[in-house]
Amino acid sequence: MTERAAPPATEATTRAAMVRPDSDLSLPEGDELVVTTDDGSALAVTVAGPAEGVGPTIVMPHCWTGSRAVWVPVARRLLATGHRVVLY
Repeated sequence: MTERAAPPATEATTRAAMVRPDSDLSLPEGDELVVTTDDGSALAVTVAGPAEGVGPTIVMPHCWTGSRAVWVPVARRLLATGHRVVLY
């Protein structure tokens, strides 16, 4: 069996893990989409949770240098209460 090194952490996931070192920053299960903007940019999007949740759909965009992973701890709490979340 060959051992592989863990992939290098990005700056955004490292920052998010510093907030709560024991947190799992893997994206929640959901639909993985690529949305192309009018100017041709490709946005990686995760849509998770029930189509008709208990409240409004929560859209969680990351900052310029971040990634969807910065929202994972919050998204998990929202999903646990029945909300639908969109991470990008």
